[in-house]
Amino acid sequence: MSTATPAMQERERRLRSVRLVEVLAAAGAITVLVAGGYLVEEFATGPALATAGGLALLVTASLTARRIRRKVRYRVDRPNSTAWLAGKIAAVLVGGAVVVLVARALEVPSLPRGLLVFALVGSLLAVVNQHAARWTLLQVDATGVRLRRTHVPWLAVARLDLADAAPGLVEVGVRLAPGHVAGDEAVRGTVLTDLPVSTVVPGAAAGADRLRRAIAEFGDRPVEVAVRTP
Repeated sequence: MSTATPAMQERERRLRSVRLVEVLAAAGAITVLVAGGYLVEEFATGPALATAGGLALLVTASLTARRIRRKVRYRVDRPNSTAWLAGKIAAVLVGGAVVVLVARALEVPSLPRGLLVFALVGSLLAVVNQHAARWTLLQVDATGVRLRRTHVPWLAVARLDLADAAPGLVEVGVRLAPGHVAGDEAVRGTVLTDLPVSTVVPGAAAGADRLRRAIAEFGDRPVEVAVRTP
């Protein structure tokens, strides 16, 4: 007998859709890389159309996956997270191109095109995953609350506390239920020093009303949100 709650079931259903769309995005990326390789060697109408089609598929699928994710979680990233991610992806692509050009200039024996494609795709996936892990400040979904790199399941969450940390910034902390402890990567805050894990986020993104709506929409059960005053 399944013990998954309706919130968990809805999350898994939508995440399956995300994974399907991500496969399409990967197909678009591979198409761009392969067809772009032929374009570098010699311009032709076929590779040009394939590159344009792959790029369109990549962009459309990526935007669709992002829109679906917003329906299964509430996430707050560090400022300028998207710009930094775009820069990292561009750096990987430029780095790959430079390696290929240098190898040709030094007349290094060519590697199989498929190997180069999978190496580049793997590097891109690693960059995206690492960026998401390090740049997420707060996330609320059906599995629990994530503060930076610490994930706290809903059964361990007794209450969420908020306190002003600085002008325009709010510190969010988790008060744990009895019998639960924070993970090894938990970070204590500077205001909510009595809580085992907390993080500072922009005030507009983590007001009490906004968090209550996020918990009601994406959470697994009701959790109190308390605002501390000096």
